[in-house]
Amino acid sequence: QEAGVAMDSLAQNLPVIVDLSDRPEVTCQEMFDLLSAHRPITVLRLDGCRNITCQDVKRASPIIGEQLVELSLARCTNLSGDELSELISCEFPLLQTLNVAGCDQFSSGHLAKIVFFRNMKNLSQVRIMTG
Repeated sequence: QEAGVAMDSLAQNLPVIVDLSDRPEVTCQEMFDLLSAHRPITVLRLDGCRNITCQDVKRASPIIGEQLVELSLARCTNLSGDELSELISCEFPLLQTLNVAGCDQFSSGHLAKIVFFRNMKNLSQVRIMTG
């Protein structure tokens, strides 16, 4: 019985990874359906998802939950640098890694804004990958 309890405890602490990478045609509704089935999510990879917008990520944030530690948006060309920097500056308190490699719409100013506002709000530090 102790082994069963230990296994349950271990299972609860495993990361929950939702990886939609390189599915460029994935829709917002498909993303919502997958996110709803895998809560709480600790790693979300949307690399190359051309149809996903910042508004989609913002609307999905209650589904994603506050346990997210890694968000990868590499090569997501339909994201706004202004909107995403605003979202990451105040959402996902445990976020540790943000990958925006291949997202030309992000300036160093957007990235600095994320770091600055997360510091001001005492949110976790974020390692930002840009290349």
